[in-house]
Amino acid sequence: MEKPEITVTLNNIDENDWIKLNYNSIGLYRVKYESKTLARLSEPITNKTISPQDRLMIQDDVAA
Repeated sequence: MEKPEITVTLNNIDENDWIKLNYNSIGLYRVKYESKTLARLSEPITNKTISPQDRLMIQDDVAA
């Protein structure tokens, strides 16, 4: 990343699908999800489809 903040637009993602950015939280940056995207992440978080590390980092990003 060359700037402190960027916006990423993903094409060809169905409106009802969820996506987790910063897979396994290996990057040292924050992700600010749109509220609709964050709401869609509740199911994979509850079902533990997403790794414990990613679940923690989503919570940490939201709190930040």
